[in-house]
Amino acid sequence: MEVKEKEMYHFHNNKVYNELWVPGNEIVVDNNFETNYLNVLRFYNTAVNTTDGGTEAFNSVINGYLKEDQDKETLIKLLKEASHLLYGANLFKREMALEEVRKQKYPNLPSRKHSIWLCDNKGVEFWKDQISHNGEIPTDLYRVLVTGNLFKSSDSFLPNNYEGYEANLLEAEQYWNPKFDNEDQENRAEYLFQGKVKILEKVGQ
Repeated sequence: MEVKEKEMYHFHNNKVYNELWVPGNEIVVDNNFETNYLNVLRFYNTAVNTTDGGTEAFNSVINGYLKEDQDKETLIKLLKEASHLLYGANLFKREMALEEVRKQKYPNLPSRKHSIWLCDNKGVEFWKDQISHNGEIPTDLYRVLVTGNLFKSSDSFLPNNYEGYEANLLEAEQYWNPKFDNEDQENRAEYLFQGKVKILEKVGQ
């Protein structure tokens, strides 16, 4: 839907692009804008750096370690790296399914790859923990005014990580054609936006 000077909120990862996030600045979000969050769609890979300075597929690295007994510390390190790569694989699968369905059926809606994420006042508490991973990622909350194309969906409509790609394609329909019918879905609402974003203030400053 088209909006004009609508007040919304944005959680900004304060490790990147801090020169842009200054009260009074205006950011233009269009198809040239690339969200940092979805770098996984451009750069996801199951290869890891090796001790000799090269790269190797992680399954090959694991197979190498399995050829002989390993201490607990080494096994835990391998499991943590495997967990990280599997998280990326699930994210890649989900976002590819969402983008494929959007292109095929809802091309007028803003792409998750080329949008800025926003929330409303009701969603601030939920998204505070989600975006920061319960405080692991340093984030700042900004109040903004937006003019342009605003799309509302919800975190609760995202495809499931435990489903395969074909199932994710079917589930993506719920995200792009959301039907809100309870308070939890409203509290977890997320907005994709393309257009002009005017930064009003850092909340809490």
